[in-house]
Amino acid sequence: RDLHFYYKSNSFSLKIGRFSFSDGNELIDKFSPSLKFLKNTRISQRILGTFGFSYAERAFDGITFDYRPNDSTQLTFLYSKPTYGAFELSTANRTIDKINLYYLSFNKAIDKNTDFRLFFANYNDDRNLLKPSNRPNIRGRTNINNLGLHFIKVIDKPNYLIDFVGWYSYQWGKWGDLDNNSIKHSAYAYDLEIGYKIKQINTQPYFRVYYFKSSGDTNPNDNKHQTFFSFLPTPRIYALFPFYTLQNLQDFGAQLIISPSDKMKLKIDYNILNLSSSKDRWYQGGGAFNNSVFGYVYKNSFNQSTLANMLSLSINYELTKKTSINMFYSIANGRDIIKRIFDKNTASYFFVEYNHKF
Repeated sequence: RDLHFYYKSNSFSLKIGRFSFSDGNELIDKFSPSLKFLKNTRISQRILGTFGFSYAERAFDGITFDYRPNDSTQLTFLYSKPTYGAFELSTANRTIDKINLYYLSFNKAIDKNTDFRLFFANYNDDRNLLKPSNRPNIRGRTNINNLGLHFIKVIDKPNYLIDFVGWYSYQWGKWGDLDNNSIKHSAYAYDLEIGYKIKQINTQPYFRVYYFKSSGDTNPNDNKHQTFFSFLPTPRIYALFPFYTLQNLQDFGAQLIISPSDKMKLKIDYNILNLSSSKDRWYQGGGAFNNSVFGYVYKNSFNQSTLANMLSLSINYELTKKTSINMFYSIANGRDIIKRIFDKNTASYFFVEYNHKF
């Protein structure tokens, strides 16, 4: 999937061609294992990612370079076009020529347990496709800017660990055209998290709570689009049972991670999922994967906001340093919106993965 020219010096690296890219993973080698875990699972790929877990995934055609003036600072630039992929198998790995992506970030490793990033991204989509929205028949060009930041702090003591995570994005631009009128885009999203690990207990229980909110559109009759748009993410990092995505969403989550042994980790999550605006839709998807569809679909909210409560269990067992088995089970109890759409309001999801690193 990746085929590119690569150059690296002490302070500079360059890729030209086809490559993988994940926003939020900059400077990953400079941090403690605890902060790396948070960076990979709670920050990365909210805006740009490889659509991991899907059949064909996603790559990027273009150029990216990193510049490190010192060991604790990195500037990253990306210009690219995404490839076909994800659920598109017959023509996977072709380039989606009409989408252009720009990404620029400033990253600072204040120390091994403190991470800061300021980033800008632009999504320019010239495909004349129907846009998912709470009003019909919006087509034309989409051009959206995203300005954001994140901060992670880990306080690691002999008997305990505390973590703080914050992420924020503000968006502006153009969503499309309706009846020769431009639909302006203005939206936001944020995520706040805190965690506490008890280290003197053998299983090292790690309690975490988080609240994520992305804006939804409150008026389907004006010329403004206020639904947060996650450009080309990897949605299943934040929704392993992927019946929702990071758009028009409020997600209150509680998490418990324990380590029964050095090779096993067990994670329990409970999520309360609501829509931010009952005037908007319930969105699903992970961004563009061909030239025929925009990349997101939706269902009617019926002016309701309560979506579902979900309980999930994940088990990871390390067989060797290169191989592991993952098991996941989740059950969701649908609330007002789901009850209006489906005959049954409960659903479950189970999978087993065998992973080998080469």
